[in-house]
Amino acid sequence: MPTTSPDHSARSLSRRTALSGAVLAAGTTLLVAGCDGGPNLPGGGGPKGKGASQPPTPTVDPAVVAAVTTIAGHLNQLSARYAATTRRYPALATKLAVATKNHATQLAKLKAIASSVTPTTAKVPVIPATQAAAITDLAGREQALAIAHATTAASLSGEPARLIGSIAAAESQLALWLGQLAAPPKKKAQR
Repeated sequence: MPTTSPDHSARSLSRRTALSGAVLAAGTTLLVAGCDGGPNLPGGGGPKGKGASQPPTPTVDPAVVAAVTTIAGHLNQLSARYAATTRRYPALATKLAVATKNHATQLAKLKAIASSVTPTTAKVPVIPATQAAAITDLAGREQALAIAHATTAASLSGEPARLIGSIAAAESQLALWLGQLAAPPKKKAQR
């Protein structure tokens, strides 16, 4: 499992990088989604019968627990970065609220997969000096984690792989959206 840390220097996120990451994350999600079959296929992992919406049984598999704990730590660090960014740039609070809620939901789902998950406490990060640089920094971190988490998802199977693959896809989408948010609006050419 890669040990990619979300604390790396900010760099510009190109459209090609974001799109290739999105394709990688989406492809991995589709690949691992078929590991156990679908809900209507033999051996499928989907709901069956009445009361089928039961929460997953937490795993004790050391590989899954390690992967989920690492990813929960990454999401904790990313959540701390979003919080620090919105404190420094309050005008971004409503725009970044979707990402913040998304990561909180993902953390809760990870804890349902491996109940022993205790993500590391995140230090308050240094936020870039401009609003655009802060958004670009978030986009770069989301994309780096999307790639790392897609790779992790590919090494697992079943529900943990599907969940981590969907987290990677969501991170890739957030990276693309943040990259667009950070880009200055294009001026229309006058004729």
